[in-house]
Amino acid sequence: MLPEAKVVNSQEGEGEFHPGQSSQSSDAGGSSFQSGQSSHAAGGHDGSVELESEDEEEEQMQNMMDEEDEDGVDYELDSDESGGSDTSDDNEEEDPIPSSWNHDLSDAMIVDDRHDSAWEYSMNTISVGARYADKRHLQEAITQWAMNTQRVFRTTVSSQKFLTVVCSDARCPARVHGYCPKYDTTWVVSDCVPHTCVLTSMLKDHRNLTSTLLARLFYKEIVENTAMGVKAIQRRVHLQYKYEIEYGKAWRAKQTALENRFGTFFDAYDGVVRLLQTLKDRNPGTHVDIQDFVIPEFPNVRVLHRVFFAFSICIEAFMHCRPVMCVDGTFLTGRYKGQILTAIGVDGNNRIVPLAFAFVESENTASWLWFFRQLKKSIVKDRPNVCVLHDRHAGILAAIKTLKEAGPDEETPWQDMQSRWCMRHLGANFFSQFRSKSLMNLFKKLCKQNQECKYNFLRGKLDEFTKDHVRHRLAARAALAAAHAAAVAQGTQVPVAPEPDPIGLCDLPGFDPPNTRRRPGRRIKNFA
Repeated sequence: MLPEAKVVNSQEGEGEFHPGQSSQSSDAGGSSFQSGQSSHAAGGHDGSVELESEDEEEEQMQNMMDEEDEDGVDYELDSDESGGSDTSDDNEEEDPIPSSWNHDLSDAMIVDDRHDSAWEYSMNTISVGARYADKRHLQEAITQWAMNTQRVFRTTVSSQKFLTVVCSDARCPARVHGYCPKYDTTWVVSDCVPHTCVLTSMLKDHRNLTSTLLARLFYKEIVENTAMGVKAIQRRVHLQYKYEIEYGKAWRAKQTALENRFGTFFDAYDGVVRLLQTLKDRNPGTHVDIQDFVIPEFPNVRVLHRVFFAFSICIEAFMHCRPVMCVDGTFLTGRYKGQILTAIGVDGNNRIVPLAFAFVESENTASWLWFFRQLKKSIVKDRPNVCVLHDRHAGILAAIKTLKEAGPDEETPWQDMQSRWCMRHLGANFFSQFRSKSLMNLFKKLCKQNQECKYNFLRGKLDEFTKDHVRHRLAARAALAAAHAAAVAQGTQVPVAPEPDPIGLCDLPGFDPPNTRRRPGRRIKNFA
């Protein structure tokens, strides 16, 4: 038996007719009427249908909306009023949601205001389409990627337009290829195949982490702090990149960074002549003397031999200093061999005043003779009785003798030169000879005396102590020699050549006796 049709109000979701139209429906309660219209429902219940006024309908809808706002629940249509069958809420199916709506694209919802995304990429990674300013930047990016992945690569193609690197493991297909497009200056990565090789252990040192790359990575630190040690660079690399590089690689990295900033040793020698000429032009009165020679095989090439320079301010300052000059030489620590000769003075406040400098081939008689001639012409000039302190080098002694006993052919005679020995070098030789700090301290006290009576007293004491020291050493050596001779007679030891006997102090104003033993310069550090 069909349910009885009921009179319903027009609600949302039901059929609606425009003015001047009519419709018949087999479904009871499927029509909506407007004011001034009529309609007949087939199979409907006989009775008058009361239509609600427009105001009542609006009031009812407003009440429903208020109840939804207060309770927070949705009202459902009455199944009886809608003319449908009684169905439970469990049987109702919700509208399906498209699967494409389930993707979480919140990370991609950002504003991309970059000029060209191909220039933006993550650090220590390589991606297809990435652009680099030049080939060097591409190589550095590949190296950073290799260090980050603990892999080593080798270069197979390297030209002005192409660069291809592959994994050092022949079984791994990892490959990066970059090229420079035609009519372009940037480099583009066109192919990047990831690694498939298995990492068995962590690398302690990376072969692609070269000294050239380290020089560019730590360029700022090395240039700002030129005294930065090699071991400090090793620690920085281990702290930042987790690799332990060798001492030689860190040293080469420092040298490369300094060469990139200050130039190479070849550039320094090549520009020293122009530099000194510029200094001479900007500082009137500066004395510069340059000697060069020509190789017979290359007659058009002039080779730098010696350089001497003294600034005008130093030349003028010596006229107000004590008439004492200290000269010495030391070896150069750069790539090219040579010696640097220096001359310094002392002012009235015991302050050191640099006077002159020279670069020569070595410390010999010819180089020292040339250096003293330049000192006489540029700094000493006509000042009498200037004292020169030195370390008793054989070349210095010969050059001084030549200038003091100059013949008529000498261009720069220096007959009034006063020659004295340096206390520091003489004390170092003294300590090397006797190996006694007490005697060395007594000798230092002797050197500082300015009264003849005190000097003679300390001289006698020192001579007495040194003779006793020599006697004890001779006795100990004789006993050792006797024991050694007995051992040789028994055949247990091999005889050795006897050492020369130690000697005492010689006369200070003269030269060394023929059998004087002189220690090399490395012993100087033992003298306090």
